[in-house]
Amino acid sequence: AAAVMPIFAQDKVSDPDRQIMARITVASDLDMQRVARLGLDLMEYREGDDLIFLTTQEQLDELRNAGWNARVDERLTTELPRAGDTETFMGGYRTVEETYAFLNQMAAAYPHLAQVFTYGQSWEKKQNPLNGYDLRGIKLTNREIRGGEKPKFFLQAGIHARELVPPEMATRFIQYLLTNYGIDGDATWILDEHEIIVVPILNPDGRKIAETGQLKRKNTNGTTGGCS
Repeated sequence: AAAVMPIFAQDKVSDPDRQIMARITVASDLDMQRVARLGLDLMEYREGDDLIFLTTQEQLDELRNAGWNARVDERLTTELPRAGDTETFMGGYRTVEETYAFLNQMAAAYPHLAQVFTYGQSWEKKQNPLNGYDLRGIKLTNREIRGGEKPKFFLQAGIHARELVPPEMATRFIQYLLTNYGIDGDATWILDEHEIIVVPILNPDGRKIAETGQLKRKNTNGTTGGCS
């Protein structure tokens, strides 16, 4: 019979910087409060008393030394996507650069309806102007129709880097409104009578890491704790 891979392992991972999936047991509400203060990169699910989190061997060792029942989940770790597993970004999602190029294309194609704006810089760009990204969005409205302030709708996506679908849905929302203006009554009314402001990728630094296949969640600011 084939050998069964253990679910848990106490052995160290050979590469200390490699991402691993791990479990930490919380036996009480007090434990949960203590875990919440650790700044772990928790997944959005749990199994029984175990919380699942993304980590490194170094952080796992620190947790064990502090007395926590934390251990590698080998099965979930082997399921982590790795850079180079696919030829495209997770099967075809737009990269940060492609998303920004899309915004520029929409503004060029519909100049009276779309306007790209920059509202800041990402963490990496603040550290080094040669790295990171400008933070960009797009405002959709028929600027030829005036007469008072229009109601505003604000949509932001790409907050968590590994949540790949929301930025894609945001870009499709933009495309739908613009390409259907003058054709679909609802799309026309929305852009004539409202201002639609869309920020499709709020966290481009983290998104760029997610494009390599890593399950990055936050941005790259490591000065505020362990959940950068």
